[in-house]
Amino acid sequence: MLKHGKIVELLMQTLYGEGTDDSYLRQNTLGTLQKFSLRKAAQSAMIEGGVISWIVQVLSSGQDYLSDYSMEYATALLMNLSLRSRGKDECEKLMSQVNMLKVLSDMMEHENLQVRTHVNGTLYSILKRDSLKQHANALGMLDMLVYLIKSSDEQMQRQVQYIYN
Repeated sequence: MLKHGKIVELLMQTLYGEGTDDSYLRQNTLGTLQKFSLRKAAQSAMIEGGVISWIVQVLSSGQDYLSDYSMEYATALLMNLSLRSRGKDECEKLMSQVNMLKVLSDMMEHENLQVRTHVNGTLYSILKRDSLKQHANALGMLDMLVYLIKSSDEQMQRQVQYIYN
C-alpha cells in the first residue's frame, strides 16, 4: 500500500477530517498510520504533515472520549514518530505551543498498560534532548518518576528507571 505515494497523505487528511469524533473511520485510520509509521518514508511524511501535533492536541483536549483503541494507537504512533530526530525536533517545537510533557506525565499512570508503555517509550526518546529534559525537571517530573518506581510493579519500575538515565 505504501507504494501508492499519496496513501499516507490521504490517511492524514481522513484523520484530520474526522474532527473530535472518535469514529470507527478515525480509529482505523489511526491504526493504519501507526502500522505505516514503522517505515522511514511514512514517518517523514507524518512528521511533516503535523501528526505529532495532532496527537498531542487530541490527548490534551480530553482523553475521556477516546476509545482504548484510539488511546493505544495514538500513543504508539507518537512513540514511533518521536524515535526519529525530526520527530524530536517537532516535540521541541511543540513545547512552546502545548505542554507536551505535561500531557505525557498525566498519562504515566493511565489504567491501560499499553498506553503507559508507549508513553514511557516516548518520554525515554524525547528526554534525550537537553531542552526537553530541562523542561521536565522544571515540571517536577523527576519526583513523579521516583514515586512511580516506588509504587509500580516490576515491569513498570524497569521502564520508568530507563526514562531519566
